Amino acid sequence: MAVEEVITKIYRCDLCQIELEEEGQLMQGLSFPVLFTTEQTEGRPVKPYITRDTFDLCEQCLDEAVTITGSGAQGYNRYYLRSKGGRT
Repeated sequence: MAVEEVITKIYRCDLCQIELEEEGQLMQGLSFPVLFTTEQTEGRPVKPYITRDTFDLCEQCLDEAVTITGSGAQGYNRYYLRSKGGRT
């Protein structure tokens, strides 16, 4: 009698922890600046500092995480801060 092993991959958003059915529903390996207010060894409060971290995000969290939009061509670009729900 043969034993069949089934491996199930679980795709999960790093921010909201929602489980997604397919890998294509997750934007993987996105790098974002993160503002930390604690030191990373013991978690003690420190002067805020910015570092970069890599995330796998669902569409909703990606929409909330991207706060700068841009437009332009050939190096002549304009950048805008997004307000909730669209461009400012």
